[in-house]
Amino acid sequence: MPSNFSNSADTHSSNEPQITQALPKQLNAYVAEKFTGKLDIQMATGQQWTIYLNLGRLVWATGGDHPVRRWRRHLLRCCPNLNLSQIKLRQSEPIECWDYHILVLLVLRKVSQTEKIAQVIHGIAQEVFFDLNREITLASLHPSEQSPFTIDAHTGVRPSSRGILPQEAMLKVDELLEQARQAWQNWVAGGLTHCYPNAAPVLTDVEALEEKTPPHVYKNLVNLINGKRTLRDLAGLMNKDVLTLTQSLIPYFRQRLVDLSPIADLARPTFNLPPQSPKDKKRSQPLVACIEDDAGVQKQLEEIFKTAGYRFLPITDPVKALPLLLQHKPNFVFLDLVMPIANGYEICAQIRRIKEFEQLPIAILTSSDGLVDRVRAKMSGATTFLAKPIESQKVLETVRKVMVNSNQ
Repeated sequence: MPSNFSNSADTHSSNEPQITQALPKQLNAYVAEKFTGKLDIQMATGQQWTIYLNLGRLVWATGGDHPVRRWRRHLLRCCPNLNLSQIKLRQSEPIECWDYHILVLLVLRKVSQTEKIAQVIHGIAQEVFFDLNREITLASLHPSEQSPFTIDAHTGVRPSSRGILPQEAMLKVDELLEQARQAWQNWVAGGLTHCYPNAAPVLTDVEALEEKTPPHVYKNLVNLINGKRTLRDLAGLMNKDVLTLTQSLIPYFRQRLVDLSPIADLARPTFNLPPQSPKDKKRSQPLVACIEDDAGVQKQLEEIFKTAGYRFLPITDPVKALPLLLQHKPNFVFLDLVMPIANGYEICAQIRRIKEFEQLPIAILTSSDGLVDRVRAKMSGATTFLAKPIESQKVLETVRKVMVNSNQ
């Protein structure tokens, strides 16, 4: 709860502008280079936000204290008739951001219009950028040699495996930054610097409140303020701007009749999952690819892995290896060292140049088990080295061990 409220705007330290311009400067740099991927923004305080861009335009923003409350609040505001319990997901579907993924499905299944979902994204992004601006500004009040935030970029990462929404659902980062700056200035000018919009109002003295307020005001306050709704939740419920709502509570804050208290986020919604079909179950099993021109070795490995419950992808033509790997995205690759056109070292290096295969486990298969071969295999990016002839137990142990280590 804020400990003091002045009748004038709050004041800030002289070094605020330099610090608060750091985030816009860095984000605009990603915009200028038309970055596509994920930006993790980590605050020194421990708070974290994530922003997804497509060619420099904002696709999705999430993180902070209340990602679920925020998502649900804006979704129900823009789509009041939506029944979230009717949403169904595929069990085998990989999800980077469940919240954005659901919005994409709502549009693809024609449950909601792109225009409505775009409003949801815009409202959420405005809150995220406001909270970012607030956090960094408050950090400027306590100067430190440590930067108040860091940005970790992940190229090519999308918030949903189903793709991204059309251009009209994407936002300009510079406009969001300016809106957040202006909203924060208005918040400060209203004397609300110490009020956190994600905090929940609570009644501290119900009897005194009843004595000091008209009956209709008292009734409204008791009905609305239950300690389970944040300022933003209340603003949405009352169809008011959160700034206006919070300012209306200032007299009660000053009289110690109402306080602000931290509140937890809502539980992540559960969505209906249809029973997994045999086909989907099969797809969920790990896929092992083998790039090998020897049909005998291919057949031997296929029997080993299918018996052990793995799916198997044989690739006999090294020229077709990369396109097939990109298409099927295996969990593990066996790669023969000696093949026509290109050897295993060259193919391994080519695989490693692809961003999404940087961590893909790759085992070099060879009849030669010398030290020089092992060193060359490591230099080309191989994860491990397996000597022929093929031994079933050794092959399976290699896959299991490497895949467990890569998932830690």
